[in-house]
Amino acid sequence: MGMRRSVFLRHPAVLAALLALATAPPVQGQEVVALAFEGWDRTDSPNGVVTFTCASPRCPPKAKLSYKRQPHRPTVSMAQFEAHHTRLSQDAPANSAGRVTQARITGFTERSVEGVRVLAGRREVGWSDGTGTAAVDALLIGPASSFSVVSDAGDLKMAEAVFAHVLPRLIDLVLATR
Repeated sequence: MGMRRSVFLRHPAVLAALLALATAPPVQGQEVVALAFEGWDRTDSPNGVVTFTCASPRCPPKAKLSYKRQPHRPTVSMAQFEAHHTRLSQDAPANSAGRVTQARITGFTERSVEGVRVLAGRREVGWSDGTGTAAVDALLIGPASSFSVVSDAGDLKMAEAVFAHVLPRLIDLVLATR
């Protein structure tokens, strides 16, 4: 016992590290990976959705990106993804308390990026105030984790540009999460 104390006294950094570990919150079995984008404000909601809102004047109008870790289901097919998102779009007007007048999703694609399956569709929404938004809805399925991603903007071209810009970092997130 005396030998252990002397190690701690001679090496305060060791003691500090052990104290930090001892007082750290319990691990929930998931690795936490922080993701940030320069010029974007990050908000973490209690339900696990991480939202980035562009704070730069260079951003497209209404630019926003959100992601959420999903149960890992590596066998999800493109047909299942398409059916799920088509149903969500069809149900959007009825489930929006009158805010959504129409929603449609088209242009479904599937590709692989660094071993991560990227399933995506292009969604357009008409709002009751007469405005519209567009989004890329995606599911990223890696070897050990899955994330849903939504890239919103004022029009589809801009939503696609935002998604393409952040996709490499999202791939890193998927690959780093266990």
